[in-house]
Amino acid sequence: MDSLDAAALIRPAIPRNFTEPLDFPELGTDPLDGILFANSLHFVADPVPVLRSLVARLRPSGRVVIVEYDRRRANRWVPYPIPAMRVAPLAMGAGLTAPTIVATRPSAFGGTLYVAAADRAPAPPRPLLQPGALFCILKARAA
Repeated sequence: MDSLDAAALIRPAIPRNFTEPLDFPELGTDPLDGILFANSLHFVADPVPVLRSLVARLRPSGRVVIVEYDRRRANRWVPYPIPAMRVAPLAMGAGLTAPTIVATRPSAFGGTLYVAAADRAPAPPRPLLQPGALFCILKARAA
């Protein structure tokens, strides 16, 4: 693949305010291969709903990469820190697999940056019968 073809596959960053309803008309309706959250989720008090709404746009096994600060106190630049120990429950609560910390490095602004990667979790298998349906069949035979 030449560089022109590769460039056509990469969509530009689309800045959004996470505190407002998320709508991405410029992305169309096709599922996304991946989403990068680089130093952005720490601006949201509860990032699970934000992640969950965007994970829904991923293709099955699509990837999410999160870059955040570890071991950092809240301040005006990082109002809601997401330490590495909190990224797994956050990701799994949003429908992702348990993330893997794939890199860390000291931040020029203090603390440590980490990079976590997780995939869209597969949908749970649907039961063949609804739980109430089996009860109704058994009850009808007993009568």
